[in-house]
Amino acid sequence: MSAPTVLDLRRRTCFVCHTIAHFEQCQDGHPDGWVHPCKCILVAHQACAISMVDSLPGKGAQPRCPICRHPYEIEKTRYASLELLRLGNRLSLTAGKLLVYGAGGVLCLYVGERLFNIMRLWGTYSLKSVFGETIFDILLTDDVSNWSWSNRLFIPTLSLHALYTQPSLRHLLSCILCFPSEPPLRIRNQLVHNALRIDTGNPLVNTFTTPFDTFTPRWPPTPLQFGACVYLAHLAYDLVTIRALRLSSLLPGYTSMLLDVYSLSVVFRAWRRARNNGQEVREQIQAVMVDDGVPAPAAAPAQPPPAAAPEPAPAPALEPAPAQVNDEQENNNIWCQLLVPLIARGMGEVLKRSAGYCHWRPAQQVLGIRSPMRSIAITLNTDMLSDVDYWERFTVWLWSEAVDPVWIRNTLGLGLFCITRDCVHAYHVRLKKNEIKSRRIRSRNFEGLDPRVLDLIHPVT
Repeated sequence: MSAPTVLDLRRRTCFVCHTIAHFEQCQDGHPDGWVHPCKCILVAHQACAISMVDSLPGKGAQPRCPICRHPYEIEKTRYASLELLRLGNRLSLTAGKLLVYGAGGVLCLYVGERLFNIMRLWGTYSLKSVFGETIFDILLTDDVSNWSWSNRLFIPTLSLHALYTQPSLRHLLSCILCFPSEPPLRIRNQLVHNALRIDTGNPLVNTFTTPFDTFTPRWPPTPLQFGACVYLAHLAYDLVTIRALRLSSLLPGYTSMLLDVYSLSVVFRAWRRARNNGQEVREQIQAVMVDDGVPAPAAAPAQPPPAAAPEPAPAPALEPAPAQVNDEQENNNIWCQLLVPLIARGMGEVLKRSAGYCHWRPAQQVLGIRSPMRSIAITLNTDMLSDVDYWERFTVWLWSEAVDPVWIRNTLGLGLFCITRDCVHAYHVRLKKNEIKSRRIRSRNFEGLDPRVLDLIHPVT
């Protein structure tokens, strides 16, 4: 025997519209008939059940029975043309999303590439301004294909390093490590080709010959000696000014830049944590102030009067609190930080003109002032293109004896600028401290008051 259906019920009650119908009634106003869509005893008109399904919140939600939570099975007539149209609609929507996401990705890549190119141009300008265009054109060149992967990554980040830190000698430590230990292959081929045409005996030609000792102390210094001098000067200056050594100062160059980025993220997270904690405390205080239903504390039992206590000693006079002054330097202007190469180049030019004006020979030797640069040439040698040691010695010779050592004047100029800036800041802080310590409350007379109400030494009658 088969199970009964909704048509076998004598009395039917729609749980949607609450209409009651008997099986004798052949026409009840609902031509679609009745339906039993679940596993409980609820029945409904077909039209009412469809209306309830259509009114459910959320597109694509699975309709279920409100009592037994059994999912409804919806039957419908499927048309092949409608399915094709529906498939085309889904494909068009997917294509539209892919087009929008692709356009957004292309736009992000375009903007990122332009921004990266701007950062790379600033890093290139910084290296040219501080170390001179000649040394840059021989060891790096404007062609990015001659750069190593580390230079392609870290030369653009020099701008971020300059934005985060104040102008100091740390910038030079990062810039020195950007220069390779030997020229690129295209420059080496060009030097070898020029060696066949240039007269090395000409006094106007500066010719590199071997052997050349790279470890002999000399002035202008080699790149290693110059980097060591800048590194030690930076550490000594930190010890004198802040009486401490930063970890990023002990690990200069690329490691210092990575540590700066990490410390910046740590500071940002600490600031957000402190801000969130402060917000929670303020919310708790506001909740306590708003809450008026806190019961009053119970009264303490009566206690016998205590014995006479000794008279308390007079409170000591309050001493003025020491002045609180923020010794940290204020955030420099972004433009001032980005103009560090221009500042170094300008200060170096000032030092060069000053030494040339006073004609002081020791100052000119310290600043590395030389006669106008001559042509650079090399002597032909067997297997020089593949001899790494030869080109490393050539690079050291290039820094020390071949080109005008503008980096010495620019470094000293940047150092003088930093010392002057810190001295002005220290003087400013000292003046602020003296101003705070000199504060006094101005005393006024009792003008406008009746002198008879005052306890005066000489009373007024």
